[in-house]
Amino acid sequence: LKKINKENEEIGAKHQELQKEYSKVKERVETLTRERERYNATVKALKVDLQALHLGNIGAETSLQEHMRVLNEKWDEHLTIKSDLQKSTRALEEARKDREHIAKQHNAK
Repeated sequence: LKKINKENEEIGAKHQELQKEYSKVKERVETLTRERERYNATVKALKVDLQALHLGNIGAETSLQEHMRVLNEKWDEHLTIKSDLQKSTRALEEARKDREHIAKQHNAK
């Protein structure tokens, strides 16, 4: 009877140890599942971004180099537009200063 009790205690201890391991594994599986869902959502968002970048003309065979080429073209266009906007802003600021100067001269008369 003592031998059976000792075996039962050992089995109980093993059971508790396995329960703890099971909890750890279950938590890890849940964590990996959440990470996979985030990864899939990110990939889906990137695909949408790439389709928008290529104006819908994208296929599975589109290479990374092609994506980078289009991205660089878009960036260069952005820089050109930004430069043009900065020039326009400076011209508007100069015109504003001129108008203020002319208004001051007119009011001084």
